[in-house]
Amino acid sequence: PGLPPGCRTEATLALYPGTRPARVLILERQGRSEPLGPLPAEPDWDAALNQAAECLSADPWADVIPLAVRGLTVLPGDPWLLRDADGRAMPVAAAPAVRWSLLSLSGGRPVDVAGEWDGFAFRPQAAASAGEAGRLLDGWRE
Repeated sequence: PGLPPGCRTEATLALYPGTRPARVLILERQGRSEPLGPLPAEPDWDAALNQAAECLSADPWADVIPLAVRGLTVLPGDPWLLRDADGRAMPVAAAPAVRWSLLSLSGGRPVDVAGEWDGFAFRPQAAASAGEAGRLLDGWRE
């Protein structure tokens, strides 16, 4: 069985072969799944994109790269943006339900956000107020 979305689960995994193993087979689950907890995130877009560069150096054909960044401010508009404390912003590529869910969660304050970067825009999937437990954003699977 798969893992429940939005939870942390301790498990023994087998990595499928590849230059940057992104797929796993769950061999055995230890214990129960727990709430997501704080998101492990980079301090800004520069650090996050440096991680993306490392992934791309190992696998130049990667379609999307998982990223998480702390302290982002949601800027609604056309396009919607996520701005870090240094003023660097990334466009958001997400369904309206996800964007509004993210704005609602932030309440205008900086939030920690995790999602996928496709080389052009960021698709948020989970967010949390600074240092708090992350939660999945409404509509992220659309």
